[in-house]
Amino acid sequence: MTTEPQAPARRHAVLLATPEYQYNEVYPPLRAATNSVNAMSNNRINANDLHHVVQIMADGAALYTLSNQQPKSEMQYNYLHDYVSSSWADYGSNGIYLDEQTSGFTVAHNAMVNAPTNVVRNQNGTNTITDTPAMDPQAIKAMAGLEAAYADIKTLTAPLPTF
Repeated sequence: MTTEPQAPARRHAVLLATPEYQYNEVYPPLRAATNSVNAMSNNRINANDLHHVVQIMADGAALYTLSNQQPKSEMQYNYLHDYVSSSWADYGSNGIYLDEQTSGFTVAHNAMVNAPTNVVRNQNGTNTITDTPAMDPQAIKAMAGLEAAYADIKTLTAPLPTF
Protein backbone atom coordinates (compact mmCIF):
# COMPACT_ATOMS: atom_id res chain seq x y z
CA MET A 1 0.00 0.00 0.00
CA THR A 2 1.20 3.49 -0.76
CA THR A 3 0.46 6.82 0.84
CA GLU A 4 1.52 8.78 -2.22
CA PRO A 5 -1.14 10.58 -4.23
CA GLN A 6 -2.45 8.46 -7.05
CA ALA A 7 -2.87 9.52 -10.67
CA PRO A 8 -6.39 10.50 -11.74
CA ALA A 9 -8.56 7.68 -13.00
CA ARG A 10 -8.86 9.17 -16.47
CA ARG A 11 -5.64 8.31 -18.26
CA HIS A 12 -5.17 8.18 -21.98
CA ALA A 13 -2.92 6.07 -24.14
CA VAL A 14 -3.68 6.53 -27.80
CA LEU A 15 -2.37 4.80 -30.88
CA LEU A 16 -3.36 7.25 -33.55
CA ALA A 17 -5.50 6.01 -36.40
CA THR A 18 -5.76 9.49 -37.82
CA PRO A 19 -2.79 11.80 -37.44
CA GLU A 20 -4.64 14.99 -36.54
CA TYR A 21 -5.16 16.69 -33.19
CA GLN A 22 -6.37 20.14 -34.08
CA TYR A 23 -8.49 22.75 -32.29
CA ASN A 24 -8.90 20.86 -29.02
CA GLU A 25 -8.71 21.65 -25.37
CA VAL A 26 -6.83 18.86 -23.64
CA TYR A 27 -6.16 18.09 -19.98
CA PRO A 28 -4.56 15.83 -18.88
CA PRO A 29 -2.58 15.25 -22.08
CA LEU A 30 -2.95 12.41 -24.52
CA ARG A 31 0.21 10.40 -24.93
CA ALA A 32 0.72 8.65 -28.24
CA ALA A 33 3.92 6.75 -28.82
CA THR A 34 5.71 4.08 -30.75
CA ASN A 35 9.41 3.42 -31.07
CA SER A 36 9.59 1.44 -34.29
CA VAL A 37 9.43 2.31 -37.97
CA ASN A 38 5.84 3.28 -38.49
CA ALA A 39 3.33 4.62 -40.95
CA MET A 40 2.80 7.87 -39.09
CA SER A 41 3.43 10.86 -41.29
CA ASN A 42 1.74 14.17 -41.92
CA ASN A 43 0.78 14.47 -38.22
CA ARG A 44 -0.86 17.79 -37.43
CA ILE A 45 -0.93 18.78 -33.77
CA ASN A 46 -2.07 22.36 -34.23
CA ALA A 47 -4.07 25.10 -32.52
CA ASN A 48 -4.76 23.20 -29.30
CA ASP A 49 -5.34 24.69 -25.85
CA LEU A 50 -3.40 22.51 -23.37
CA HIS A 51 -3.46 23.27 -19.65
CA HIS A 52 -3.19 21.72 -16.18
CA VAL A 53 -1.14 18.79 -17.53
CA VAL A 54 1.69 16.71 -16.03
CA GLN A 55 0.26 17.23 -12.55
CA ILE A 56 1.66 14.17 -10.82
CA MET A 57 4.43 12.58 -12.87
CA ALA A 58 7.68 13.81 -14.41
CA ASP A 59 9.31 12.98 -17.74
CA GLY A 60 6.45 14.54 -19.62
CA ALA A 61 5.25 17.68 -21.32
CA ALA A 62 2.13 19.32 -22.68
CA LEU A 63 3.18 17.93 -26.07
CA TYR A 64 5.25 14.75 -26.03
CA THR A 65 6.45 12.51 -28.86
CA LEU A 66 8.39 9.27 -28.87
CA SER A 67 8.81 7.83 -32.31
CA ASN A 68 10.82 7.92 -35.49
CA GLN A 69 10.16 8.64 -39.13
CA GLN A 70 7.25 11.05 -38.90
CA PRO A 71 7.94 13.07 -42.06
CA LYS A 72 5.95 16.20 -42.80
CA SER A 73 4.59 16.36 -39.25
CA GLU A 74 3.91 19.58 -37.38
CA MET A 75 3.19 21.06 -33.95
CA GLN A 76 2.11 24.65 -34.52
CA TYR A 77 0.06 27.41 -32.90
CA ASN A 78 -0.60 25.47 -29.67
CA TYR A 79 -1.35 27.38 -26.46
CA LEU A 80 0.37 25.62 -23.53
CA HIS A 81 -0.45 27.22 -20.20
CA ASP A 82 -1.02 27.01 -16.48
CA TYR A 83 1.01 24.06 -15.29
CA VAL A 84 4.17 23.53 -13.29
CA SER A 85 6.31 20.57 -12.39
CA SER A 86 4.72 18.29 -9.84
CA SER A 87 5.97 18.60 -6.28
CA TRP A 88 6.18 14.77 -6.25
CA ALA A 89 8.39 14.58 -9.33
CA ASP A 90 12.10 14.07 -8.95
CA TYR A 91 12.79 16.41 -11.88
CA GLY A 92 10.90 18.96 -13.90
CA SER A 93 8.31 18.83 -16.63
CA ASN A 94 8.73 20.36 -20.05
CA GLY A 95 6.88 22.54 -22.53
CA ILE A 96 7.40 20.31 -25.57
CA TYR A 97 9.37 17.06 -25.40
CA LEU A 98 10.70 15.43 -28.55
CA ASP A 99 11.92 12.19 -27.04
CA GLU A 100 14.06 9.40 -28.46
CA GLN A 101 14.08 9.09 -32.24
CA THR A 102 11.47 11.77 -32.88
CA SER A 103 12.13 13.12 -36.35
CA GLY A 104 10.31 14.90 -39.14
CA PHE A 105 8.51 17.55 -37.07
CA THR A 106 8.19 21.26 -37.69
CA VAL A 107 7.64 22.88 -34.29
CA ALA A 108 6.63 26.53 -34.67
CA HIS A 109 4.67 29.35 -33.03
CA ASN A 110 3.75 27.51 -29.82
CA ALA A 111 2.90 29.79 -26.87
CA MET A 112 3.97 28.82 -23.36
CA VAL A 113 2.44 30.94 -20.60
CA ASN A 114 2.75 30.20 -16.88
CA ALA A 115 4.30 26.88 -17.90
CA PRO A 116 7.71 25.43 -18.73
CA THR A 117 9.06 27.27 -21.75
CA ASN A 118 11.46 24.73 -23.12
CA VAL A 119 11.64 22.35 -26.04
CA VAL A 120 13.56 19.25 -24.98
CA ARG A 121 15.27 17.17 -27.64
CA ASN A 122 16.52 13.82 -26.39
CA GLN A 123 18.47 11.73 -28.89
CA ASN A 124 16.25 12.56 -31.83
CA GLY A 125 16.63 13.07 -35.55
CA THR A 126 16.06 16.12 -37.69
CA ASN A 127 13.32 18.52 -36.57
CA THR A 128 12.81 22.21 -37.33
CA ILE A 129 12.04 24.45 -34.35
CA THR A 130 11.19 28.16 -34.76
CA ASP A 131 9.36 30.83 -32.73
CA THR A 132 8.79 28.50 -29.77
CA PRO A 133 8.05 29.91 -27.28
CA ALA A 134 6.05 32.23 -29.51
CA MET A 135 6.86 35.91 -29.66
CA ASP A 136 3.13 36.81 -29.50
CA PRO A 137 1.40 34.38 -27.11
CA GLN A 138 -1.87 36.34 -27.07
CA ALA A 139 -2.30 35.85 -30.84
CA ILE A 140 -1.77 32.09 -30.39
CA LYS A 141 -4.25 32.02 -27.48
CA ALA A 142 -6.89 33.68 -29.67
CA MET A 143 -6.67 30.99 -32.35
CA ALA A 144 -6.17 27.87 -30.17
CA GLY A 145 -8.72 25.56 -28.63
CA LEU A 146 -12.27 24.72 -29.51
CA GLU A 147 -13.66 26.43 -32.55
CA ALA A 148 -16.65 28.67 -31.86
CA ALA A 149 -19.10 26.22 -33.45
CA TYR A 150 -18.14 23.59 -30.85
CA ALA A 151 -17.57 25.75 -27.76
CA ASP A 152 -20.84 24.64 -26.16
CA ILE A 153 -19.52 21.12 -25.54
CA LYS A 154 -17.60 22.47 -22.55
CA THR A 155 -20.90 23.08 -20.76
CA LEU A 156 -22.48 19.71 -21.56
CA THR A 157 -22.75 16.97 -18.95
CA ALA A 158 -22.13 13.42 -20.07
CA PRO A 159 -25.02 11.18 -19.06
CA LEU A 160 -24.26 8.50 -16.50
CA PRO A 161 -24.87 4.91 -17.56
CA THR A 162 -27.85 3.12 -16.10
CA PHE A 163 -27.28 -0.57 -15.60
